[in-house]
Amino acid sequence: MKFKSFSTLILGSFFALNSYNVLAQNAEVTIVQDSKIPKLLALKSQMIKNNELNDRFKIQIMGFGDLKDANDIIDTYKKTFDQWPANVAYQSPNYKVWVGHFANRLEADRALLEVKKEFPNAFVFQPNN
Repeated sequence: MKFKSFSTLILGSFFALNSYNVLAQNAEVTIVQDSKIPKLLALKSQMIKNNELNDRFKIQIMGFGDLKDANDIIDTYKKTFDQWPANVAYQSPNYKVWVGHFANRLEADRALLEVKKEFPNAFVFQPNN
């Protein structure tokens, strides 16, 4: 008898709740942000695209020499590899050839295995910020 009364109470409550119009509160949210945020996000995207953020790992394939040597190394590199970008970095008094922009050490080490076939002195490093 208790079960029948309880189920009747539940079903009655369900139908009673559904027969009333439920009123909800309406709210409006206004987000105020600094006007420089979209510009900063665009700048960061461009820096990532140009490999200018140094919080990632790179491979160095040449570390000493002048600009002509560095450009020759990049030309040789580009004939063999096209999956990782290469650029010349100047750290006084030397030009260096850096490859890639790897998110983690594992990704850089995997690429290093391939790069070392052509450039045996290559190594992975993380540029200073």
